[in-house]
Amino acid sequence: MAIIEKYSFINHIFPMKKRSLLFLFLVLACVNLSAWNRLGHYAIAQIANDHLTSRAKKALLKQMNGAPIMAYGSDADAYRPYWITDIGFIPEDIDDIRPENVTYLAGFDYSLPYNFTPYPHCITIKKNGESYRDIRDGDRYIHNAAWYVADFAKKLKDGSLNDEQGKIAVCLIIHFIGDMHNPNHIYYDSDDIKIGRYPIEYKGKRMKFHAFWDSEILNIYPNSGKDLAALVDQCSQKEIREITKGDVFDWAADSGKSCRPIIEEYMPSVEADKNGGALNITPVSLPQNYPRENRELLFNQLRKAGYRLAKILNEIYK
Repeated sequence: MAIIEKYSFINHIFPMKKRSLLFLFLVLACVNLSAWNRLGHYAIAQIANDHLTSRAKKALLKQMNGAPIMAYGSDADAYRPYWITDIGFIPEDIDDIRPENVTYLAGFDYSLPYNFTPYPHCITIKKNGESYRDIRDGDRYIHNAAWYVADFAKKLKDGSLNDEQGKIAVCLIIHFIGDMHNPNHIYYDSDDIKIGRYPIEYKGKRMKFHAFWDSEILNIYPNSGKDLAALVDQCSQKEIREITKGDVFDWAADSGKSCRPIIEEYMPSVEADKNGGALNITPVSLPQNYPRENRELLFNQLRKAGYRLAKILNEIYK
């Protein structure tokens, strides 16, 4: 059975019988896995949906069997490791992303139809602040979800993907645009410790700084992604045009610049292992008002992701 048929929890994209319990199981399983969590990804997709052209919205509904883009913003996390690599895995080269090399990918079956090689849902920023425009820097493999977004968009435009691959590509574009605007999905070449993998304490609870920005920071906001989108989507058309200038690599560079202070503020100077994991580190305590102190950045990143997602989808389906 194809992975899409076996694991999908989207009612209309990949139809299957008796999916109600599976839907509940996968949703609960994904709560602590996805960048921005399901609430954040839904809000980003809702903002984008509200700014789609009628042509793009109609084309997407047709391609995705009637499901709006809000329905599958977190699919990539549900289909680990079939679509994306775990954020804690830092390959030396793209060829390392193989089940025989990575314990996390041991269950990946490349013989199944519709599988893509699992892609990293992070971006890497150069020391000069620019975004990489490739997935290689000489012999080094680069985490670059932006490159994959551009590649998927090109393939969707030229029609080189089959129907099922096209569905997955749309899901990944939506997910990756969201992820690349999350502070803890950004690698900086000059950092010794990567993307907030160091521990912090917040209200007596210990977690990775990455996990805090993935979901904890959103816990003070409404449980409805539509309501959160309404709070965030407050820009004028002129402001939206400014936010969506350039291409996906320019957006990645902007995200890196905007989020760098957040990463540096609580990043300790400690010994790190070869993958950037901290060794012998004491958790840093975040103040209780941290979410409200950083609300402006949070809202800016969510709205930028939504507006930019709308732009790239409008360009694909114009």
